[in-house]
Amino acid sequence: MSDLRQAEAEERSATIDVVGYRVWLDLDQGGTTFRSRTRVRFRCRRPGSTTFLDSAAAELARVTLNGRELPGLPDRRPGRITLPDLAEDNVADVEGEYRFSRDGQGLHRFVDPADDRIYLYSQHQVDSAHRVFACFDQPDLKAPWTLSVKAPADWVVAANSPVAEQGPGHWLFHPSKPCATYFMGLVAGHYVRFPARHRELPLAVYCRASLAEAVDHEEIFTVTVQCLDHFRELFGVPFPFEKYDQVFVPEFNAGGMENAALTTLRDDLIFRTPVADDSRTFRAVAIAHELAHMWFGDQVTLRWWDDLWLNESFAELMAFLAVAEATRFRTAWARFAVGRKNMGYRVDQEPGTHPVCVEVPATSAALANFDGITYAKGAAVLRQLMSRIGRTAFFDGLRTYLTEHAYGNATFDDFLTAMSDHAGQELRGWVDSWLHTANVNTLTVHTELSEDGADYSRVKLIQTAAPGYPVLREHHLELGLYDIDDGGSLHRRALIPVAASGSETEVPELAGARAAALIVPDDGDATWAKLRFDARSLTTLRHSLARLTDPVTRAVCWQALWDMTYNANLPVEDYLASVLTALPAEREASLVKLALVRCRTAIDILGLPERRVGRQRRLAECCRTMAEHSGPEILPLAIGGYVGATGEDDLAELESWLAGRIPWTCERPDADTRWSIIHRLAVHGACGPDLIRHELARDGSASGRRAAITAETALPDAAGKQRALDRLGQARGGSNHELRACADGLFPAEQLDVTEPFAEQAIRLIPALWEIHDAWLATRLARRVFPSTHATKATAALVARIGAGDLDTRARRILVGHEFALGKALRARELDDGRRARR
Repeated sequence: MSDLRQAEAEERSATIDVVGYRVWLDLDQGGTTFRSRTRVRFRCRRPGSTTFLDSAAAELARVTLNGRELPGLPDRRPGRITLPDLAEDNVADVEGEYRFSRDGQGLHRFVDPADDRIYLYSQHQVDSAHRVFACFDQPDLKAPWTLSVKAPADWVVAANSPVAEQGPGHWLFHPSKPCATYFMGLVAGHYVRFPARHRELPLAVYCRASLAEAVDHEEIFTVTVQCLDHFRELFGVPFPFEKYDQVFVPEFNAGGMENAALTTLRDDLIFRTPVADDSRTFRAVAIAHELAHMWFGDQVTLRWWDDLWLNESFAELMAFLAVAEATRFRTAWARFAVGRKNMGYRVDQEPGTHPVCVEVPATSAALANFDGITYAKGAAVLRQLMSRIGRTAFFDGLRTYLTEHAYGNATFDDFLTAMSDHAGQELRGWVDSWLHTANVNTLTVHTELSEDGADYSRVKLIQTAAPGYPVLREHHLELGLYDIDDGGSLHRRALIPVAASGSETEVPELAGARAAALIVPDDGDATWAKLRFDARSLTTLRHSLARLTDPVTRAVCWQALWDMTYNANLPVEDYLASVLTALPAEREASLVKLALVRCRTAIDILGLPERRVGRQRRLAECCRTMAEHSGPEILPLAIGGYVGATGEDDLAELESWLAGRIPWTCERPDADTRWSIIHRLAVHGACGPDLIRHELARDGSASGRRAAITAETALPDAAGKQRALDRLGQARGGSNHELRACADGLFPAEQLDVTEPFAEQAIRLIPALWEIHDAWLATRLARRVFPSTHATKATAALVARIGAGDLDTRARRILVGHEFALGKALRARELDDGRRARR
């Protein structure tokens, strides 16, 4: 694969303009390869000069330039074809054999184990288009393309534009709008299509045949239409394409991809069993995120990958905004506060943190920035910008930006200019502090009380910065004051706007005011900061968290308590006591789901191993209470939490569920619940391969196959662990999702005595997994190894080698982040042991 440097891309852009592509794909060859032929027309501003095409063909059959045949050999750099002695107007033809992929990039091929049907989909971000056709694979050389596809006659084929002609086994599509190559989209196979129309716009949802009965396409269309209308109103620009398809595809690496007019989404978002609304909220946000990209990303495209953050951050912000304002999922911001932002906070505190806006010298460096900073922090920072300049100015600036750069390329400077013009203020200082510096500030509420303790004599916000990251930013937020009312709820008395800057910010409105039971800094979750409470507020939260009536406020508090625990500012026991008290009364599914995950992290990783069993029992009893008293919205989460927290004394009960019914539902467990039970039995060594194989025969779906792999790997068997690591070590060409399933079962917290000898081997696989497969797999494995002595030593050794330049820097963040997280766990365990945690 070619690693395109920014300087090379700029030189190529200065040399040529692409007129258009004509692409022929023959997908009807069977096997592991397909035939691809490209004709690209382009103009040269400097006739006589040389440029190059990107092509990752397994075998080039023919290359011609302006009618003369070229040797067809790639440039001295892999993945390139040199085009010498250019004319003013040029035509290049490239034909060759290309490989289907299993890693989720290029043209991915999947055979559904449920029915042996074949499914293909393209995934080109950031620079994988040339794994499918020869092209100038960079975002600022936008052009239309016309696509012809040969495939089996019983397949369904869709692309970025509508079909112009179709015959048996042949599809010709209309020319697309001018787009970057990484937006070229194609799906082909035995997909089932559900059509619809909204006003003049054709819509469609596609999925695998084996999922057709499960797809709730009416809800998907409803969310799509609601967000579509909301974006039209906010952006002031019509939908920029002739149709809009959403295809739910298998073994997808990310949540979705904004191929122009042909979005792909992971088909885990089709729910084959009952789920809580948290999962539906997540799907709605994914739908809205990719839809927002149709304007911001596809119609107006970044010029180079250093503005990747703006592309993703904007779509992230707009997705949560639209879902919260236009759909039934009105509490979506709670999920952002406690879920997405936590992902970003974790990365932003690690030694490998980076500014939101970073230089990207080559395409390979862009891949390292698909993280919580690019998505969650960037979205939070743009939300801060909206708070600073006002919503009206923000969207007026956005309309100008989209109109002036329609179907072209733009930079962050163009975006900032539009915002500054409509805000009537210079924003460069804001940009420097928020986008060009790393790490997260901490905001602490400091209160001083009158002699009788009834009133405040002084209230201020204290802002601190992490060592090595001294910048103190300006935070536009609101302080929420809460009293306990006669019904026992925490009632909001006041919401006070504050522009907090510098090390201390007085809140004069509260001098002499009656002391509140709780002050919530950043009530409404408007900024990017870790939050710390005054002593009275912390006491209130630890006993009365569930009494807050607003889900976003609760989410802010849930997140703050978790961050304090993760940073060893709050003992694990105090965190668990607060959460297990609040959970049975919590009705917001997003908060329940994430709280259950974090309880397991606190028990298995941050807490002392010798206290794990007792705490796990308390979590299981909490989930039992939730299951007995919660409605259908929380019940699936309570059942899943209970199964995951069961110990050896509960295994007979789980076995009875497999043979009968779940007592709280009086129904037999669905397929996903059965697999979670079998996984739990496997972790405790209470089942063997025969039961796993029997269940796989019962559920032969792709999901069932992955669950079986995880369960087999989770068995407390040293030989099985070694086989799983061997499989990961030979990952090239394997299914991306099956390899991740393999990693997921390797290191249960209950099996430290079995897994300890394998920790170092697993850690040493991480750089190679990044290189030969994908970052998702490498990251997944790093998170599963927690925390063992061997893992700590092996990680430290590899990080030292990185410092000496022995390892690819793209693996650095994973390993440095893993070492940092291990250190956090050890400090939390010190606090859990009653000793003072190191700061």
